[in-house]
Amino acid sequence: MRVLIDCKNDFEAKLIVGRLENEGIKAVVLNEHVHKIWPFNSSEYFAAVQVAVNEEDYKRALFIISVDEASQE
Repeated sequence: MRVLIDCKNDFEAKLIVGRLENEGIKAVVLNEHVHKIWPFNSSEYFAAVQVAVNEEDYKRALFIISVDEASQE
């Protein structure tokens, strides 16, 4: 698995995972429990909440989230 993106919190990470899974890409949230224990900007002190995908899906997943981010601007 390869880390695709660092997220602000586990909610954002789960939204991204859901979006990728709708496109047929298996994705997982890493370090989500750190945020539940210490929810106040835990990425400054601990590992960031991250989304990871299989290596073979990385480029496609990166394209999907970059298109989503661009459409929000």
